[in-house]
Amino acid sequence: MGQTSPGYRRGPMPGPRPGFSGSGFGAGIVAGAAGLFIVYGAILAAVGPQGGIGSLAFLPGFLYLAGALVLAIRRGPYRNLGAGLLVGLGVWLLLGGEVWLSMLAQTGGIA
Repeated sequence: MGQTSPGYRRGPMPGPRPGFSGSGFGAGIVAGAAGLFIVYGAILAAVGPQGGIGSLAFLPGFLYLAGALVLAIRRGPYRNLGAGLLVGLGVWLLLGGEVWLSMLAQTGGIA
């Protein structure tokens, strides 16, 4: 009892994969939310509050979402980064929605 069979050799315990970092999640949140604010702030500055950019304003968001999904679905070291980018998109939607609505209200864009 309690003994292993002959010829059985216990190997090292599995640990984290080399090069895998769990800190990509936090970096993805910060970089994603900040990057989206910068991109959409630049778009707003380029066209002005009354300018019509139309459906092109959705293009950076769709590209960001596609890239974050690809990173989050794939196995490997960038999976946490992709998950962080998706959470960063949610943070940007919550905070950014308030910022853009307040800007629209100041310019008279909404009644």
